[in-house]
Amino acid sequence: MSLLREPAIAEAVPVLLQEIAAHRDPETGLYETFLLPTDDPTDYPLVIYDNVLVWAAFRAAADLLRSRGADAEGVCWEAERLAEAIRRHGIVEGPEGPMWAWARDRRGQWELREEPPGSLRLLAYYGFCDPGDPVYRNTVRWLASPANPYFFPGPFGGPGSPHFPFPGVFDLANRLLTDPDPGILEVVRRAPLDGGLACESIDPQTGIVRTGAAMASLAGFLAWALWGRLRGHRRFFEGRLR
Repeated sequence: MSLLREPAIAEAVPVLLQEIAAHRDPETGLYETFLLPTDDPTDYPLVIYDNVLVWAAFRAAADLLRSRGADAEGVCWEAERLAEAIRRHGIVEGPEGPMWAWARDRRGQWELREEPPGSLRLLAYYGFCDPGDPVYRNTVRWLASPANPYFFPGPFGGPGSPHFPFPGVFDLANRLLTDPDPGILEVVRRAPLDGGLACESIDPQTGIVRTGAAMASLAGFLAWALWGRLRGHRRFFEGRLR
């Protein structure tokens, strides 16, 4: 918390909130982007995962402002308003029933998609919805089903994306954070990856690197998720997936 007393950091929070406000779509109340988590451009600028990330950022900003004795009421109100807009515009009818869309546009068109670097699996981990919520459960089932054109079955199978048409190692980290199945630990243990280093995607049959060799930022995320699963993230599952 002492970092918040550094002038440059203390000034950054309200500046960032102003920057985010410039991207709000007045028609839907959602925030828009032009790049997906894979850095590919999007045809549907109102990405649901990104909006949940903004919602989580508002909640974090409110905590930071309160810790400095500043007024956080406006940020809290915006987080609540955004959550309502996400639920109003983000739920669509999918193959498994009502589920979270990946993204939509202002005309009401939407797409089903998964991007492991910014997975819909993480909506529950961020606390936006309950892991037992039917919409979330339907979404997770779709991610790992033949209905998802970028799901790749196999011993090291999982969802990929148009950016990398192979199972994403990001998905291994996401599952460590959200999947109560203990088998995910064995999959991570056995996966060769890139000579033991995290990589963007792997072969669904062999677990060997296919794209994005030796990805340092992903290595940190995977190690953090694995450590958390072994040390404490299990509390996420207790009593919440019934």
